[in-house]
Amino acid sequence: PTVNEVTSEDKTIRGTAEPGSTVTVMFPDGTTATGTADEEGNYTIEIPTDINLGGGENITITAKDKAGNPSESATTTVTD
Repeated sequence: PTVNEVTSEDKTIRGTAEPGSTVTVMFPDGTTATGTADEEGNYTIEIPTDINLGGGENITITAKDKAGNPSESATTTVTD
């Protein structure tokens, strides 16, 4: 998957993955959030309200296609 830049002000994480795939975001404390890529491959995942991103944290994104095959992970660093 790909991931757009994430800032400390963002409430969502956006990017692209294989259409219909399940996208999982892992935050620095081990918390995860999931969503599904739409028919064009775009996903938007809400950042849980208890996650406090101040900048400098690494977030890891993975996707599984409809057959359950995992992707390579993508990582982004939160900017302040």
